[in-house]
Amino acid sequence: MKFARIVVSIANKSDTPIEKIEIFDISGRTVETWRAASLQQGNSQTINVSHLPSGIYFVKISSGGKIIGTMKLIKN
Repeated sequence: MKFARIVVSIANKSDTPIEKIEIFDISGRTVETWRAASLQQGNSQTINVSHLPSGIYFVKISSGGKIIGTMKLIKN
């Protein structure tokens, strides 16, 4: 049986470039880290999360060592 690919797309709509995207599980453990080569305004990054088990995750987006965005991700 073949499973569908599950992805999350992060679009940068601000003028601050995105340098790092991290995904944490509900216990706060880092499960994925992506270091972008400065994701500029108007660009997006697609992240495959098919391999993650079902659950609640948190996505942290940062630039220059500062958090510029967070979101909750629920994977069924």
